[in-house]
Amino acid sequence: MKWVAEGNTVNLRTAHYHFSIPGVYEEDEYPKEAVIRITPSKELAEIAKKVPLRHVEPVAPMRIDFIRDVKSNTRNDKVTRGGTVKITGHNLKIAGMDLSVGAMFISREDPDAIYPIPAIDLIVNNPSELMVIAPATMVVGEPVVFRVTTQYTSGGTLLKAPRSFTFEKELTVV
Repeated sequence: MKWVAEGNTVNLRTAHYHFSIPGVYEEDEYPKEAVIRITPSKELAEIAKKVPLRHVEPVAPMRIDFIRDVKSNTRNDKVTRGGTVKITGHNLKIAGMDLSVGAMFISREDPDAIYPIPAIDLIVNNPSELMVIAPATMVVGEPVVFRVTTQYTSGGTLLKAPRSFTFEKELTVV
């Protein structure tokens, strides 16, 4: 089934199935999740027109695949105070008017110690990549996790309620 893993399409009578693995990965590292895009065949689309269906669009899950500290060139390990941090994943774009929307580092030792990332320190804001400047106020040696909250959806409209994703891998502040 190598042809499926390389992103080819399988055409069956009722639908066309396209498999893909989003993102860019280091050698010998593969994501835990693949994406499948299902397109109804012409025959199935005709049948669907005759049956009253309620259109429900699923919200694709947010995820962070890895966090790279640019200065130390480490991945899922360190974060340099005042340095550039690259976050790669899916549906990460920061968008929305809710007050909780944004990105932050949170101390593992003291969950009340939150280090928000101001909008001015958001360098890249794309669905599959964020690039931020880490807050210089973080404490050296402190273990932190990264959280992003957004109302973004790939459908182009904002979600009514924000959603968050916390990358649970501890990063050490240097």
